[in-house]
Amino acid sequence: MVAAVTLAERSGLTMRARHLGRRTDADGWEHDAWSVTLAGDGAPRSIRVPYRMGTAHDGQPPTLDDVLDDLVSEAAAYESAASFEEWASECGYDTDSRRAARLYRAVDRQSDRLRALLGPERYWHLIRGDA
Repeated sequence: MVAAVTLAERSGLTMRARHLGRRTDADGWEHDAWSVTLAGDGAPRSIRVPYRMGTAHDGQPPTLDDVLDDLVSEAAAYESAASFEEWASECGYDTDSRRAARLYRAVDRQSDRLRALLGPERYWHLIRGDA
């Protein structure tokens, strides 16, 4: 039997996570906030992304697989949408929402940064779920 290769192993990235404390967002969700830095294997570049986890994790840091799964899922939803309206509809946002438009632009920037970190070939392999 061949062991499954994790998303983290396929990415070639390393991660550092810094706990920013327990927070409550505008919607009332209490969570642990993290600042996560992803770095490429031997590459001088890195990206920093915010990351939030529910309180059931009890302050335990996220794993690289957790963070990548979320980033890749967000990027895949962005990349598969032909427009803001399609993305908003697929993700359950109102197309007339300023908040949704800000989130869309943030996912666009985040996806660009992830693509630059991974390189286009590895980025698209992760987005498509290729082995």
